[in-house]
Amino acid sequence: MSAARRRRWLLLPLLVACGKSTGQQASPSASAPPPAAAASALAAAPPAPSEHAPAALPEPTCRALRVLGEAEQGGAPLASGAQLDGAEWVTLGVGASLTLKHTLSGREIAIAGPASFRACRRGREQVLLARGRVQSGSGMGSRPGAEVLIATPVAAVRYADADFTLALDDKKLSVEVRAGQVELDAASDAQRKGWKSPLHAKDKLSVPLGKSDATQLMARCQAAAEAAESTARRVGDHNATESLGERAQAHVRARKAARAACTIAASATGLVADSSARAGLWADAVRWEGLWETIPRPRLVQPAEK
Repeated sequence: MSAARRRRWLLLPLLVACGKSTGQQASPSASAPPPAAAASALAAAPPAPSEHAPAALPEPTCRALRVLGEAEQGGAPLASGAQLDGAEWVTLGVGASLTLKHTLSGREIAIAGPASFRACRRGREQVLLARGRVQSGSGMGSRPGAEVLIATPVAAVRYADADFTLALDDKKLSVEVRAGQVELDAASDAQRKGWKSPLHAKDKLSVPLGKSDATQLMARCQAAAEAAESTARRVGDHNATESLGERAQAHVRARKAARAACTIAASATGLVADSSARAGLWADAVRWEGLWETIPRPRLVQPAEK
C-alpha cells in the first residue's frame, strides 16, 4: 500500500466523527422553542417586580393619645393609641379628654368634653368641631406654610403657630390667645360684625352661637364651591379680559372662602339630631368639597381642518 493511500485510511475516522458532531450542532433540540416563539414568550411575560421599588406611603392620620374618661368613635369605645381619620364622629363625655397627634407633623391638639368632632380627615391637620374645648400649643409640629384649621358652626379658626384655647358650647364660641396669631372666618357676614381678626397674644373673643342652621350653611357652602370652580376655569380662559395675575388672585380668594364655608357647614352637621338628615348633609359637604378643590384641565384647541 502506497504512503498516500495509507494516509487516507488513517484520516477517514476523523472525518466521520467531525461530520457527526457538525450534524448534531446544526439540528435544533426538540425541547427548545424556535427563536420567534421564544421572543414572543419573553415579550408577553410580565416584568419581575423590583425588590427595591418604593412602597406607597400611608395617608397621615391622627393618633389619640392619653384618652381619659368616656370616649367613643362611631358608637364604639375609643382607646388610647387609636387612629383617627375623620371617617366617624368622635364623642367625649363630661370630664373626658384626649390629645390628638398628627402622625406626619407631630403637632398635638388637646380636646376636652363634652365634645363632638371629626379629626384629620384625608390626612389634614384639621378638626371639625360641633362642640367641645380645644387647647393648642405653639412650637411642636409648626413649619413654614403649614396651617391648622379648626372649623365650628360659628367660624373657621386658622393658625400656623399659636398658643390658645377655644371653647364651643350650646351658647357661644370663645377664643383666648396666649401667644402667636389666630385668624377667624365667620359663618356669615352678619355674624362678622364687631369681630377682630386676626387675634394676637392676650386677645379674647366671645361670639354667640345663636341658631345654627346646617341646611342654610350647606347652601352657602355650595354657592362658594361653585364660585371657586368658576374662577378656576377662568384662570385658563385665554379669552378673558382680566390679566392672568388678576384671575389667579380671584381664584385664590374664592378657594379660601369656599374652604371656610364648607368646613363650617361640615362641622354643623354634627349638630343635626336626625341621623338620616345628618348623613345626607355630610354627603353634600363631601360633594361640594370635591367641587371647590377641582382644578379644571384646559381644553385642547383642535387645529383647523385643511
